[in-house]
Amino acid sequence: MAVARLDTWVLSGNSGFSPTPMTRSGNQGFGWIHIINQRIPKNIVGDIEGLEDAWDDLLASKREVCKERIFELAKNFRVLPGKWMFWVSPGGKGDHFWSLIAKGVASGKTLATHAKMSALEENTSHVVCIYNDNFLDEEEVYESERTIRSLGIKCSLHYKPDVFTYLGVYGMNPWGIRPTIYTSHFDILKNQSIIRKRDEHLDA
Repeated sequence: MAVARLDTWVLSGNSGFSPTPMTRSGNQGFGWIHIINQRIPKNIVGDIEGLEDAWDDLLASKREVCKERIFELAKNFRVLPGKWMFWVSPGGKGDHFWSLIAKGVASGKTLATHAKMSALEENTSHVVCIYNDNFLDEEEVYESERTIRSLGIKCSLHYKPDVFTYLGVYGMNPWGIRPTIYTSHFDILKNQSIIRKRDEHLDA
């Protein structure tokens, strides 16, 4: 999709294509709004079934479940995508942020392979996810963050490997593992990001 056409697609709220009218309610509801960077070949996610089987074996073995073992599984089964995420209120602000992200992804101004924004549920915010290929490549993760900031996104960002989602490891989990491994806060006065690695355990 050309960027000129994308402007109309993203910003034409009356036609129903901006995030504001998109909801999850009813039979006609939407789950996510997607945009793909066709300039970047998107790596095929690896062996999800093998990953899940190995995860079941790990749990059955009673061995310690930790971030390092999960990352080893991700590497072995080539499940390496991750995403920077942020939350934004619905309405004009959400539409504006999505227009920045969508045009940035489509035009190749970001390192993102694709991005998505959740449709609205009652009394909730949108979550926006901007993906890159390899969460184990720290340089790639940092560069992805930099290109997101270059679009004018200044809010706090959190980075989560997809392997945690596939394995059902969320914020409240019995192993105390943090599924977000980086945070980024933008210092307006210094005009720069501060990226920090998260401690592995929720109680750290």
